Amino acid sequence: MAQYSRRRAYRHATPFIRLQSLSNGQSFCLWIGKSAVAAPLAGHFNTYGLSRTATVPEF
Repeated sequence: MAQYSRRRAYRHATPFIRLQSLSNGQSFCLWIGKSAVAAPLAGHFNTYGLSRTATVPEF
């Protein structure tokens, strides 16, 4: 337990959700970021409905 008391607490500026992989059962955090763009961009979305390149409408 002493090893955990020396760990630094990290704070993230972006929100996240905790998920569990359906393929291997491991849990992981998915951080969500939002940025403004000048024009909509088409692209591909992953299985979580998110994309690093495509834009989604603000709702």
